[in-house]
Amino acid sequence: MTENRINFYLNRLGNEDWICSCSELDLMGEPNKGDLVWLPLDAPDEEREMYVIMQKYISESEISYFCKPYNWED
Repeated sequence: MTENRINFYLNRLGNEDWICSCSELDLMGEPNKGDLVWLPLDAPDEEREMYVIMQKYISESEISYFCKPYNWED
């Protein structure tokens, strides 16, 4: 099995800003559209923020997730 690189970006494809990257082995599962994730993955808990997955793009060796900050009031 080939290990994919996972990238997380702020905003949608074409207007994205990089948040963090990791190996797919660093994730406990594969996020899908609408899932909540704490990012950046390697930051201390007090520096992480909750994001919602809006888009997912799969290429040969990478999986990219495009996110927006989670609004607790929604």
